[in-house]
Amino acid sequence: MQRSVELNRGKGFRLNPYLIDRQVPANKPVKLSLAAKTQYGAPIQELFGKVYQVKGEITFTPEKGKKYIVKGELGAGASSVWLEDEETHQVIDKKIQGNGK
Repeated sequence: MQRSVELNRGKGFRLNPYLIDRQVPANKPVKLSLAAKTQYGAPIQELFGKVYQVKGEITFTPEKGKKYIVKGELGAGASSVWLEDEETHQVIDKKIQGNGK
């Protein structure tokens, strides 16, 4: 989130997301903190718009040569964030869920 905000500074209300790759050691258990939050192009928009967020931790053992991607859904009823195998789309460990706010 921070990288996208930094790269979009000065663009008004527009916000283009930027992907970030992180290397993690293969075949060793890792604990990851995952988070998802509504992000606006300008900070003042948070005063008038809805902000949903969810965060938590998962533990898993990455496999060598595999790629994983963080995905999520944010909404008034519920919000969730999870890690998934990029090829099979299988959720890794669990979905982290919240009440939407």
